[in-house]
Amino acid sequence: AYQEEEDAFLVAMMHRHGYGAAERIRMEIRRAHQFRFDWYFKSRNTNEIQKRCDFLVRAVERENTILNSNNNTGDATMKTGENTTIVN
Repeated sequence: AYQEEEDAFLVAMMHRHGYGAAERIRMEIRRAHQFRFDWYFKSRNTNEIQKRCDFLVRAVERENTILNSNNNTGDATMKTGENTTIVN
């Protein structure tokens, strides 16, 4: 069960290191002060991190598609809600 803070960190690290750099992201997680007691997140292996990153990229693409279609129709509100939590 990933938390919103962990997902935000993964997206930020994908931006910094690039998509597919799961090993670098794993090392960043281990060094990050805010996750020093988050044993679940720190214990994820490279494949699990990459799988979560893939899921997050698809979720962001889906959200952008919804926003773009709403902007094209003149409706600027997002239909999925403002504070949507992403779960696996």
